Amino acid sequence: MKNEDYDRKKTLLSDQRKDNYLKGKAGEDIAVYHLLKDGYEILKRNYRCKQGEIDIIAKDKNCLVFIEVKSRYNKKFGQGSEAITIRKSNKIKKVALNYMTRDCDIDYDSVRFDAVEIYFMDKKVWIRKNAFI
Repeated sequence: MKNEDYDRKKTLLSDQRKDNYLKGKAGEDIAVYHLLKDGYEILKRNYRCKQGEIDIIAKDKNCLVFIEVKSRYNKKFGQGSEAITIRKSNKIKKVALNYMTRDCDIDYDSVRFDAVEIYFMDKKVWIRKNAFI
């Protein structure tokens, strides 16, 4: 009986991870659509290095923008940008620094950190400029 319970829980966790992955991927696709509509130029998606990952790197006029996408079914558990903790923002900054020093090949005047909040049930998208520093 214990092995069956373990297998069932393992399957549920696997399904939940898959659901979260798909929700995140869909959210990022929606975010890219709205960012392009607002005039952003998308430079990279899911930029990874040993320090971590940034969902989207874009250019808004002459500003280099690092974007964290937070996808939610609704606001029941708070706004998406509230999930960007100090620890998470510090990690994003380290990844951004890595990108700027190793992989960035464009000119820019300033740097900004934005968040895009996606609410599937409400069909709402919020682009929060300077969401964290």
